[in-house]
Amino acid sequence: LVFKHLAGSREAGVCSREYIPKGTRFGPLVGEIYTADSVPKDANRKYFWRIYVDGEFHHFVDGLDETRSNWMRYVNPAHSAADQNLAACQNGMEIYFYTVKPVPAGAELLVWYCHDFARRLRYPPSGELMMQKLKQSLLEVKQQQVE
Repeated sequence: LVFKHLAGSREAGVCSREYIPKGTRFGPLVGEIYTADSVPKDANRKYFWRIYVDGEFHHFVDGLDETRSNWMRYVNPAHSAADQNLAACQNGMEIYFYTVKPVPAGAELLVWYCHDFARRLRYPPSGELMMQKLKQSLLEVKQQQVE
């Protein structure tokens, strides 16, 4: 794997150096652990991942601090089902990424949540639907500002 700054983006991404077969597991995601009560008030939640136990929220894994996280923090979200090649799944108390299709050499790794995880988070089952939902919310806010 290699980090790359991709065209048209300020964010770094993770690309494969060689072919990765379907079903490959990466992880676990590493980061600072916070309970709901211990999250700093000014925390940047961009890299927060929720962990559940018996369907109830248990804690966050925060990948913001590069010195306390691992390379998985750099994997960008898939904005469409066609682009998605990784699924984020909770296994026990940890997050793993699984390849959902073969990844050719040089391709960016793009993740979305597995169906169970997305349902627990109350997220749409694909990044594409999430983007549509966000765009709709932005349009509604703009319309309210105009009125």
